[in-house]
Amino acid sequence: MSPFRNLPVSRKLVMVIMYVTLTMLLLAGITIILYDIYRAKENLGREITTQARLIGNRSSAALIFDDKALARENLWALQESPNVVMACIYDRQGGLFAAYQATGRPREERCPAAPERLARSRLFESEYLHVTEPIELGRELAGYIYIRSGLQQINQRVYSLIYAILGFMLVGALIAYWMSRAMQRLISVPLIKLASIATTVEKRGDYSLRVPDFGNDEIGRLSRALNAMLETIEKQNRELLEARDNLEAIVAERTRELEATNKELTAFSYSVSHDLRAPLRAIDGFSHAMMEDYSEVLDETGKDYLRRVRAASHRMSDLIDGLLVLSRISRDEMVIGKVDLSSLAHNTINQLKAGDPGRKVEVAIADGLTCTGDHNLLMTLLDNLLGNAWKYTSRKPHARIEFGATEREGGKVYYVRDNGAGFNMKYAVNLFGPFQRLHKAEEFPGTGIGLATVQRIVHRHGGRVWAEAAPDKGATFYFTLGPCSE
Repeated sequence: MSPFRNLPVSRKLVMVIMYVTLTMLLLAGITIILYDIYRAKENLGREITTQARLIGNRSSAALIFDDKALARENLWALQESPNVVMACIYDRQGGLFAAYQATGRPREERCPAAPERLARSRLFESEYLHVTEPIELGRELAGYIYIRSGLQQINQRVYSLIYAILGFMLVGALIAYWMSRAMQRLISVPLIKLASIATTVEKRGDYSLRVPDFGNDEIGRLSRALNAMLETIEKQNRELLEARDNLEAIVAERTRELEATNKELTAFSYSVSHDLRAPLRAIDGFSHAMMEDYSEVLDETGKDYLRRVRAASHRMSDLIDGLLVLSRISRDEMVIGKVDLSSLAHNTINQLKAGDPGRKVEVAIADGLTCTGDHNLLMTLLDNLLGNAWKYTSRKPHARIEFGATEREGGKVYYVRDNGAGFNMKYAVNLFGPFQRLHKAEEFPGTGIGLATVQRIVHRHGGRVWAEAAPDKGATFYFTLGPCSE
């Protein structure tokens, strides 16, 4: 069926019509031939049976009086029948009484010595018709007559009929082909037009084309449905183009607003940095002066209050520094280049060891981890993640920190893993929020800005960051860096 499937519609229609027409003509011809054979056999059977009965009636007396010459004379009357090739008369005991053989037949053809059943019968074989009839005189059985007739006349008639039907089929096929070529245009021309319009629309994207109306049949309804669909798509395209133009204007306006907002936020950040630091320095300075100049006047409670004031001012100064770091990370322009992450990690660990030389920490850093990104931002990212790992493993007698990479979902994923304090995963939703901390400051000091900074750096590189941990079993921070992780 595959070659037929790829043919044009017009040829398919012609082939279908020709197939149906020739099939019906063939079935009609076979039916006519079978019916004619049946009628010819019936007629031949009745003719030979009638002859057998006539000759049997004329030969009944010959059987009674044992007159074989008269019986042979009666059988020789069959020479006028060209189909009869042999005839035999038997007495009542089944003995051969008289016989006839058509001229030109082989001598070895003889009457059956003793027919299996001497009774009335009519039997068609491949080449002959065998007819057996009883011979009676009054109600008394005198003998039997057997006639063998050829089927040449029927075969000749069948051949003539086959030739006539084949000729009729040939003429019918030519007429059907001519008519199908003319009639298939009623279906193929509209379909070809529909296919041409659809192909043009697909290649050119021109939805302004329309299909002619082909009437109220299925093709006509299909053409109207296609026109309605093209009209809808054309309308939607116009609306999309208008929406795109409006969207570009809206985006440009929003961009200008964001730029203005960023400038205002930058100005606000500097204002906070300068305006808040002066009073904080004054609070810390006067508190320190009071501790030095009036320490003899103040009791222990007053001194404790002053120490708390100074600690709070230092804490507030750290929070301002964290806000400025976040602002700078989101604002500064990125300088993209090749970054050796393994080298940055080694530098960070060396600085941590220099700041806390008494600690013994097992560190494993994978070699050859490089990336394309902003050097300063990625250095800040690793400083925060490795610094957190160093901090949260401070209470472990056998601390371990690991930096490496793995493959997940077809991309590279970096990780920093430690066996430190860990955290409960149900609080992980707040992990990357500014000033959100999962441990008390008395246990592990910090401002809660580090992981928020990490998230912003990862997002600026087009990646994502997440964590897996368990209380007192350490934590693993995973992050990707967009195209750098592919």
